[in-house]
Amino acid sequence: MKISKTVGYHLRNTQQAVSRMYNSYATQNNISISMAYVLLLLNRIDGKPSTQIGPDLGMEASSITRLMKTMEDKKLIVKKQDKYDGRQVNVFLTALGEKI
Repeated sequence: MKISKTVGYHLRNTQQAVSRMYNSYATQNNISISMAYVLLLLNRIDGKPSTQIGPDLGMEASSITRLMKTMEDKKLIVKKQDKYDGRQVNVFLTALGEKI
């Protein structure tokens, strides 16, 4: 009796292949996979409110805070206060962050 592979099997297999690809790319650039996801999420011109990054990636606020600090130290991102709402902080890619 031949057992056919389920849709779930193919989805999981594809997700793992994509994850391996991103992980390989991230390690070549000396960053973590979480940092790679943040870099994919941001852009240099528009930026993104810092409070929106966590929910977009499905991460907790405490994890995002540490991650953003590390990325700032590596000069991958820069935080700037919003010019219209002083309470909001937007995150932008740097030239290095865009290059990676």
